[in-house]
Amino acid sequence: MGSNGNGLQGFALNLWRALTVRYQNISTRGGVFLLPRSQEWLALAAFVCLLIVAATLRFYDLPGNDLWFDEAVAANNSRGVLCQAASKCQPIEAVAANNSSGTLPEVISGTRCCNSSPILYPLALWAVQKVDVSAFSVRVLPATASVLTVAVMLFLLPRLGVARWAAFLAALLTTLSVAAIEHAQDAREYSTDVLLAVLMIAGLLWYLRDGRKVLLCVALFLAPLLQYGLALFGVAVMGAAVVLPASSTLAAERNTYIGRIRNWLERRIVLLWPAACFLAGCAISYAVTVRYQWREGGY
Repeated sequence: MGSNGNGLQGFALNLWRALTVRYQNISTRGGVFLLPRSQEWLALAAFVCLLIVAATLRFYDLPGNDLWFDEAVAANNSRGVLCQAASKCQPIEAVAANNSSGTLPEVISGTRCCNSSPILYPLALWAVQKVDVSAFSVRVLPATASVLTVAVMLFLLPRLGVARWAAFLAALLTTLSVAAIEHAQDAREYSTDVLLAVLMIAGLLWYLRDGRKVLLCVALFLAPLLQYGLALFGVAVMGAAVVLPASSTLAAERNTYIGRIRNWLERRIVLLWPAACFLAGCAISYAVTVRYQWREGGY
């Protein structure tokens, strides 16, 4: 009994060391887990097992129940059927009978009612349902997005400077969150919202770490096309991209007035591309969806 206890304690200690070891020379070693400690395989195994658990919890019995009203509305919009009042939940087959072959203009028109999300998620649902019309097909997108969120936390954020124990804890909480599991099995845009928010944070960290703006630009462009609340989050991310480097530079160059001014200008010039992508996404979302919803008294 005592030997088993010591073995379990040793395994837990090795796993903790593997999760808390710091990255050294990661750019020259060429990988996330290529670190000089023998416990690296434990960290990799823990990450993969957690990802499998997340996928199992989200895909288990995914098509088990018929769509409830909000899901039916989302499915209607994605097939070009405008928002309809319904007194009870409808199965996916009944919803599909209304219009199973909506055209792209019909889908865009369907997003203009007050109950619709912006254009990106209905278009994604429309594309999925061109392959198959079922409860599983409309729910597979949010379930996949939720699993990808956990994967980004586990495998991308540590490469961008986040401590592995912090990334593992965040992924663990997301994996076991009842709300996250429920939203992953709901044919709405909530899980994709979380994924894009995490990608915006990853893009910010990538910009702060290496000065690369590609992921940040793409995430900021998609934010207002997916969810209006993400547009506000995008403003906060761009503010952080300005403030965080400026604060570190001011601390390093507090005695160099010209250097502070130059860095202040350079940071804002560099952020012109992310800002332009964000404004382009806002303009498209407004032109396609928001202005029509305002006319109907929504939002």
